Formats: sequence, C-alpha cells, structure tokens
Amino acid sequence: MLLEILEEPTALHETLDAIAGACKKIASELAAERLGMLYFTGSGTSYHAALASHYLTSSLSTRPTNSIPASEFSSWVRTPSAGGSILIAISQSGESVDIVSAMEDARERGMRTVAVTNNRSSPLAKAADFTVLTQAGPENTVTATKTFVCCLAAVSLLDLELIEATGSLAASPEELVSLRQQLANSPSVVQETITMCKDRAKTLAESYKENSLFFLLGPRA
Repeated sequence: MLLEILEEPTALHETLDAIAGACKKIASELAAERLGMLYFTGSGTSYHAALASHYLTSSLSTRPTNSIPASEFSSWVRTPSAGGSILIAISQSGESVDIVSAMEDARERGMRTVAVTNNRSSPLAKAADFTVLTQAGPENTVTATKTFVCCLAAVSLLDLELIEATGSLAASPEELVSLRQQLANSPSVVQETITMCKDRAKTLAESYKENSLFFLLGPRA
C-alpha cells in the first residue's frame, strides 16, 4: 500500500494527460443532446468519488444532479429517463456486480452512460456509451489509494468539461478556470503532501507499532 501511495503523483499526472481529450470529446457529444438529470454512482470507495463529484457539479452548475450507491440505483431510479439523463459510473475494477447492474439498469431506462474506470476490458467499460480510462496501473492492495485518487481526478475533469460544454455554469468563469488549474496542479500538490508527511508518519508508526487497536475520529464534513 505504501508503494502505491508513493506512486500517486505519477499516476495522477499520467491520468490527467491521457484523459484530457476524451473528457472534452465526451462532454461535447453529450452537450449536443438534450440533457436532464446527471447521476453519479459507485460502490465502496468509488461511491465517495461519486459523492465528491455530485458536490462539485451541484456547487458549480445549474444542472440537477444526484449520487446513488450502485447497489440501490435500480430501487431509487425506477422510471424511464426523461430528458436525456446521464449516469456516470465510477469503479476502479469495473467488475463489481452492483456497478455493472446499475449501468445495465440505466441503459434500460434510456440513459446515456459514462464509465470511469482503471480497467479497459472490464464489463463496465464494455457496457458504457463512453469510457474515461484512468492510468493508475495495477493496484495490489485491497484499500484503494492511487486508483481512488485517479478516478476522483478523472471524474472531476469530466464534470468541469460537461459544465462548460453544456453552458450550465452557475459560478463565475474565473472560478472554473481556477478549478481547472488546481486540478492540473494536483500531482505536484500530492507530491508535496507526501514529502511533508512522510517522516512524521514514519515516526508515529514507530511509536505506535505495538498497539493493536486504533480509533480514527473526524468531523462529518
């Protein structure tokens, strides 16, 4: 896991470079249609990326958005799509039964679908109308680190492109430009964070290596 965390800056840089053209093209094609609700879905860690994307889009855009766990998508969205709804499904592996099922349900309801995944040959990528392929490389640990960061960056870039292409920006144009720049700078910011925390983390790990129980506390937001 530590090795994969240290790979995050490079994986982020390669992902943002690789998907720039695809995100712009997807946004342009979708903007040419009459679009309605924008749904984000995922399972586990990927659902946190869906929540972040929902927040980003609803904060910047006039377009109605919602985030739904993949396992509950078919229960929450029962009626056929009205006005060209879109489902953006996020999954590192693209193989989860819940996420593939959500994608199939969305297609049955007439939605346009986009997969954000690290696996080109996955069932999710094959089922989607469009695919944004991250460049995180293999992740061998169960806990998602570099794949989560890359999926989050990828869907964030897609969100910004969709907002611009559809003319649904509710914030100032300067804010959109600033967010684009921050996203472009994210690999170097992640590298700075890792460098800043590495020695401190090593010291703390040494201090508490004999402990067998930890509680992680934090605020809701």
